Amino acid sequence: MVDMVNKELIFFSGNIYTVSNLTKEIKTLLEERYPFIWVTGEISNYALPSSGHAYFSLKDSESLINCVMFKNQAKRLGFNIGNGVHITGIARISIYEPRGTYQLIFEHIEAKGTGDLQIRFERLKRELSIEGLFDESHKKKLPFIPSTLWVITSITGAVIRDIIDVAQRRFPKVNIKIVPVRVQGEGADIDIKEAIELVNKIAINYNQNDNTSNNKIGVEPEPIIIIARGGGSLEDLSPFNSEIVARAVFESKIPIISAVGHETDFTICDFVSDIRAATPSVAAEIALPDYYAVTKSIYNLQNRLKESLKHQITALKKDTQQLTELLNRSILNIMQQHKAKVSKAISQLKALSPIAVLDRGYSITKLCDNETKLCDNGKILIDANEVVEGDIIEIILSRGILKCKVQEVNRI
Repeated sequence: MVDMVNKELIFFSGNIYTVSNLTKEIKTLLEERYPFIWVTGEISNYALPSSGHAYFSLKDSESLINCVMFKNQAKRLGFNIGNGVHITGIARISIYEPRGTYQLIFEHIEAKGTGDLQIRFERLKRELSIEGLFDESHKKKLPFIPSTLWVITSITGAVIRDIIDVAQRRFPKVNIKIVPVRVQGEGADIDIKEAIELVNKIAINYNQNDNTSNNKIGVEPEPIIIIARGGGSLEDLSPFNSEIVARAVFESKIPIISAVGHETDFTICDFVSDIRAATPSVAAEIALPDYYAVTKSIYNLQNRLKESLKHQITALKKDTQQLTELLNRSILNIMQQHKAKVSKAISQLKALSPIAVLDRGYSITKLCDNETKLCDNGKILIDANEVVEGDIIEIILSRGILKCKVQEVNRI
């Protein structure tokens, strides 16, 4: 028994590893054996801390491996990764020595099936661009304050809550109408197309008047449509890269804001829409002005208008007063001129008046009717030969009238 124990001790005496040595040897063996490998699986436990490094697990039906993608590589991804996304990528195996655990360090990641989807995306993008669906000339202008904010999105999830929260914060009185649709999976593109057509139909018939013989069909006064969903892989966003959605957006009579995915995601829907928003929250900010800023601006404009009117009224009063004074002076001057003219005319009239002649000692003699002794129509005498002795004559003096009987006529 003792000999046996000694043999066992002798057998193990040359092969005892420290934990660190064993970990390092395993690390060397694995990293040399698997320098770079292609791995495929589904992401879970995804986390993106402030460091910018992406930490997640990669799993299939039977196993799970811890993974990391460092900041510089993660920034170069052309799509957003997250829980539930199926990926294929190039990674190297690494042992984290302090814990003795191994992980995959990814250098490059592609969404599973991304290659075909990307090719179809680029082909459709090129075809629609050539056709003119992306041209700026077709972009509709957004109303300053929309009558209704139509939101086409999934009824579940954070997207709809974010839009409602931002919209009500910016413009509390906004009228929001939700059109729930599927935003992922088979048939989602049909849902989105039909939702766009439905909103247009409702808006176009908004002003229909059935009480008149000539029904007037107008467009609802300036609504806006927001098409929104959260981020995802190229496969997740495929409904928004479909031709039927693109054409429905293009044919919409109502301005459309596309808010699909995150800031780095671009879809066909973005290119065709009238405005692209980086996120659904930004879409609500674009669609609505800040109510309190608008109110303050209106208040300031009202005050400026009042002040402007006060200044104008004051200026008009001053101008009116000056004009009145000028008119008064002009009228007074004209009156004085006319008064002088009248005085001159009176003087001239007085100089020519018979009364003025009478004042100088002259008189006017008129022949009266001898029978009636009336002289109203009597002839003015200028020749003594015109009377005979016994005629009644009237002598008009400067002050008073004499009625006389001719006693003697001295003819010349």
